[in-house]
Amino acid sequence: MFDKVFLDRIKHSAIVMSFGLVLAVVPFYFQTKAMTENNNEDLTEQSEIQAVQGERLKALEIQGAVYDAEIEQVKESLARIEKKIDRLIERN
Repeated sequence: MFDKVFLDRIKHSAIVMSFGLVLAVVPFYFQTKAMTENNNEDLTEQSEIQAVQGERLKALEIQGAVYDAEIEQVKESLARIEKKIDRLIERN
């Protein structure tokens, strides 16, 4: 049916195609691997930055809460002082 030369050519063609496929896939693999590693590094860096910013935000919120509490205490103190002054004025 098929002669030996024809079958050898088909074998050689298949080998060359397989070799070409390997040559095409290997660089693609390494390129995507490098891109994935780069993305992972970027994500790690971004998550570290977000963690630091989150800590700073919490510190600012706590500081703001402290300031709010201090402001409230000052207002209460002023209200007590005003009452005492009013009492003193009423007595005199």
